Amino acid sequence: MLSNNQLQDICGAILPIDQQIRTQAQARLDNLTKPPGSLGKLEMLAAQACAISGRLDYKPRRKVIVTFAADHGVVEEGVSRYPSHKIKVIEAALAINRPQLDQPLSTLAAVGA
Repeated sequence: MLSNNQLQDICGAILPIDQQIRTQAQARLDNLTKPPGSLGKLEMLAAQACAISGRLDYKPRRKVIVTFAADHGVVEEGVSRYPSHKIKVIEAALAINRPQLDQPLSTLAAVGA
């Protein structure tokens, strides 16, 4: 457990975010080959991380890969590559087996065929 002095030292070392860096980071994100704002909150988080660190080249020390899979109910419209029941199998496989990231999604989908 931290002492009051240690906590005060840590809190005292926290600087205000750099709004100029946030603006520059967002401008950089907007210039990438993608529609501006298309990554939603992820873009806001990236600009915020740069602003907090005070660096445009911010790189997190611990990297985490987050994989999302969902049934958005649009299979009937031909938007999804896999039917709903296969998405559920893919979600379960990702949660249980934690496959290699280079494993083709079609391999996981075949499990639910």
